[in-house]
Amino acid sequence: MIKKYFTGGYSLAQTFWIGQILIANLLLPFLIALILSNLGFSLNSSKLILYPIPFIFAIGVWNSSKIYSGKKIWKILALGFVVIQLSIYIYRGFTIISSF
Repeated sequence: MIKKYFTGGYSLAQTFWIGQILIANLLLPFLIALILSNLGFSLNSSKLILYPIPFIFAIGVWNSSKIYSGKKIWKILALGFVVIQLSIYIYRGFTIISSF
């Protein structure tokens, strides 16, 4: 299942909406932040631990978009979202690192 996700074996809609949006942006950050805060981690430490999640899930969206054969607009929008989101995360990463 994990290999299938990262190699683009699922549809672009599944990798984008379920993987990138639901899991990487909503569920995992919430659950991990909840666990880390209960373990006594600071907010900045939690952010640093959560930082790679969208990058990891973006691999599946990117590879799925290579295989996608539907309307080109959906491929462009999904990849555009990933590029913008990861650019914001890179910028935020520099601000998190500089706060330590």
